[in-house]
Amino acid sequence: MQLVSVLIFSLIFINSTQAKISGLQGFYQRKIFKARSILETQGHLEPTANCSETNRNISITLAFGYMDVSAGQDIIDSQTSLYGRGAVLDGDSRQAMETMLMAPCKVLSGGSQAQGCGFKKSRGRLVKTLVNPITGQRYSASIQLVSASVTADDHTNRTRFKAQQIKKSRSTKSRFLSAIATDDVVIYLGHARSGGGPDFEPPVMTSSNRVNYSHYRSTQEGIRSLLGALQSNRKKPQVIGLLACKSANLFARSVKRVAPTSRVVTADHLFDYSDIVPTAYAIIESTLANQCGNSFKKTASAPLGKKARHLSFH
Repeated sequence: MQLVSVLIFSLIFINSTQAKISGLQGFYQRKIFKARSILETQGHLEPTANCSETNRNISITLAFGYMDVSAGQDIIDSQTSLYGRGAVLDGDSRQAMETMLMAPCKVLSGGSQAQGCGFKKSRGRLVKTLVNPITGQRYSASIQLVSASVTADDHTNRTRFKAQQIKKSRSTKSRFLSAIATDDVVIYLGHARSGGGPDFEPPVMTSSNRVNYSHYRSTQEGIRSLLGALQSNRKKPQVIGLLACKSANLFARSVKRVAPTSRVVTADHLFDYSDIVPTAYAIIESTLANQCGNSFKKTASAPLGKKARHLSFH
């Protein structure tokens, strides 16, 4: 009965959402809602009783890098919304995440209850008060969502809104790096740039209009900035998510070296953005449930199904 009720609610929610938002925002909302349904129906959201961080207030930052579509084939989602080279996806996915986190929570008659819902805006963050079901104690959660692009079109960002794009890229990167010193969980969603990420700017291109991966491998500006922020602060995030293609090989070792007590989540394979976004949501849910250890790993991996083998936990 519980699964049936969740599926019925899913249809109602998606239909009402699509009446207001079509295209990519709706596409990512459906991905997040599917992740939420999996976590609830499969019982992944029970708190870990012996977790040392239980009952503390929680602060989380999701930083959506400049997610340009500069390679690969055009993509058609289930609602026939087309995007191809030149599209930029981070703004739509950030808005989808905010919409889902602020949506009313569904009261279930039994099983696990998602907490990644019912948030309210306050001073630029999403906030919510939760109750630990084991201890009965109240604690607060605060989530910051930042994205890098000004518009969903790369050409427009480079030309008409060039000045605004430069400013926003710098601001988003600064907020990401600042969160390293203040937040418990910091997640980057975006391109690895062949080792040059995390990246919040339009990509550097070659004369043949391809991403200049040699430039990124040479400068490594993004990872150098991240390592610098980690080294300069005694407080490290409990969880650092680097949700980008092949981030396990590109970033995990160097990040773990300067943040040995942090749980670092990476991918050891190509990681599609439609998988990155629900994975970030699952990490939020696991954090809000005060999970740690193997429970955290299982919850963060659950929405990916068989693809979960490509997630790495360090």
